[in-house]
Amino acid sequence: AQTPLPPAEIFIRLAYEPYLSRLPFLSGPLWLDDERRVGSRRTFSGTFYSVSEQVVSVVEDREITLVGTAVCTPWTIKNFAERFVISPTDVDGVHLVEWTIAGTPRWVGWLPWRLAAPLTRPIFGFVLRHILRLKAFRSPPRLDRRP
Repeated sequence: AQTPLPPAEIFIRLAYEPYLSRLPFLSGPLWLDDERRVGSRRTFSGTFYSVSEQVVSVVEDREITLVGTAVCTPWTIKNFAERFVISPTDVDGVHLVEWTIAGTPRWVGWLPWRLAAPLTRPIFGFVLRHILRLKAFRSPPRLDRRP
């Protein structure tokens, strides 16, 4: 998704705010550690699904990469990871935010997730655009915003 938000604000939203708490039936991420560095942990809770993740790479205001450490139904997912990358575009003041999700289902591990991309891409695209909205329709509590 493209946004006129500056990289620092985008990073704050991705790494410090519970951005999914603005959507119904979801909350998080809720950070278990005070700092956002390699090894930091966070959780998401939802009506139907919950996960925990750990930071494996972070470049302030540019990138954050996380791997899954737990899911509420471990028989569904063997492993997963996600990465957010913030980069400039050819248009002044506009930045591109790429969200990559990868993983392996447990019960059909040979089946690549990319086959589900045509169905899930619009859903995750909506979530990313929601995170980057200039004004949220429901503000979450700002407990973890960096100074």
